[in-house]
Amino acid sequence: MRKLKKYSIVFYLRELGNYLSSLIMPNLSVFIAWGLINFLANFASGKMYLLLDGTEDILINFLLPLLIGYTGGKKIDHHRGGAIAGIATLGIMVGNDNSAVLGAMIIGPIAVMCFKRLNILILRKIQNGYEMLLQNILAGVVGTLFCLVGLFVLTPIINFSTLLAIGGVHFLITHHLLPLVNVIIEPLKVFFFNNAINHGVLTPLGLNMVKETGQSILFLLEVNPGPGLGILLAFSFYGNQEERKQGAGASMIHFFGGIHEVYFPFVLKEPKLFLVAILSGITGTTIFQFLNAGLTMPVSPGSIILMLTSAPSHSRISLLLGVLGSALVSFILSLIILLNRNDEKNVAVEIKGESQMIDQIIVACDAGIGSSAMGASLIDKELKRFGFELPVTNQSIYEVENNRTSLILVHSQLKNQLQELAPKVQILEIDNFLDIQNNASIILDYLEGKEIDNELTTKKNISNKIEIVLLFENNVRGSQTMACELMRIKAHQLEINLVTKKEAIENVVYSPNRFYIVSEEFEQKYCITKQINTVFVMTDLFNMTEFESWLKGVKN
Repeated sequence: MRKLKKYSIVFYLRELGNYLSSLIMPNLSVFIAWGLINFLANFASGKMYLLLDGTEDILINFLLPLLIGYTGGKKIDHHRGGAIAGIATLGIMVGNDNSAVLGAMIIGPIAVMCFKRLNILILRKIQNGYEMLLQNILAGVVGTLFCLVGLFVLTPIINFSTLLAIGGVHFLITHHLLPLVNVIIEPLKVFFFNNAINHGVLTPLGLNMVKETGQSILFLLEVNPGPGLGILLAFSFYGNQEERKQGAGASMIHFFGGIHEVYFPFVLKEPKLFLVAILSGITGTTIFQFLNAGLTMPVSPGSIILMLTSAPSHSRISLLLGVLGSALVSFILSLIILLNRNDEKNVAVEIKGESQMIDQIIVACDAGIGSSAMGASLIDKELKRFGFELPVTNQSIYEVENNRTSLILVHSQLKNQLQELAPKVQILEIDNFLDIQNNASIILDYLEGKEIDNELTTKKNISNKIEIVLLFENNVRGSQTMACELMRIKAHQLEINLVTKKEAIENVVYSPNRFYIVSEEFEQKYCITKQINTVFVMTDLFNMTEFESWLKGVKN
């Protein structure tokens, strides 16, 4: 990810949008269930209506935020992360006057990220064997704290922001700036504040208009399916293979079923589409206003079928023209954005494809607890000692995600099973998770030559490259491997382009273009300085003060 810094901020906004979209997409079935129950409630009355209305309220205000919070937490730290995020989300659900979805997107992932950071810091300082107990206690404490933060800090901020938005909509309507209302409504819809705007402003004012004129254009502002339809159709024709499948099905659900939430993830995935939604919404409202379109009652869900049945006969053609006009504008603008998106995506793919990166290390066993938890803690501490900031976690092999950038440490007996479950991951066999000295040496040796997803191994474009070789004997190279990593880190700090290698003394072919580094003990045994001049003898291979002084001298 860091290599993409030189590209536009739109890439990072898209990454954020993709993340938010990934929280919603797995839970789209809740929207469909909500839409069906809402539709059935329109034909019910009495006690049946109250039961369906209550079920609808629970689905959208409680179940959905909880699932989105859980999904966000699980993406960061699996089931435990989901549980922490679920606890944190409860504070948003209890205290929020409107939709708690946006709060769940914020508070859940933040709570889990804080847990992971605290977990890493605390595990370094506790005695081995208490990891599981500490993690469970810490998870409960962090979940509770963020539940309170959500209840007493984040919820008032969201509620206040909602009131400001409602006030802005009311101001624009009362000052006859109706098309500009979409500047507020369309972005808020994507973040699930459509009900707050609808019930807080549009419905009350619209009912007053109905008493005077028999219809109201205000009932069309939020339920207009045109902007979402155009976006979904653009993805259906010009998205990637997965987006085409999703867009085609979602467009039918959106237009005829009235469940507008199905297009929200597509907008979050591509932030420029916020502007598309606003412009197409303005187009639709302008057409509605010019042709005097309106509805006789509020419509929910926003199905084109329900809209046509709720419109006066003389307004139906105007209604269709406004919907189709906004859909056309939305489709054309979305199409332009999607076609331009391909260039930037290709750049990202090319950069990511340059080499196989590692962004996390996972110690995996059958159950994901016990020895793997202790092993992960030990390995994490040892790698931190040598300057690596890669996250090291433990999991069950059944929970490992099929990710090319994950390095999995697993017992040899479980290797074949893991390869079947996650064929793309990088695998290292470890016989004993608690043999930390041997494990650290194996891991560091494996990481040599790999691209690590942090700044520790970033190579600078400096013309004066320095190549060093650490010599070892009898195939024993544990200290040389660790020293290599320390030297790389030091060279990175000094912004020196350093290439490090390890060679066996038994097979070495000396080159005057390389520097050979050995310890005093090694030099006394093999007398390297008598064979070549470019030798640096260190009192201790781990003495980075001595190495830094030598390296600066060589550079100058």
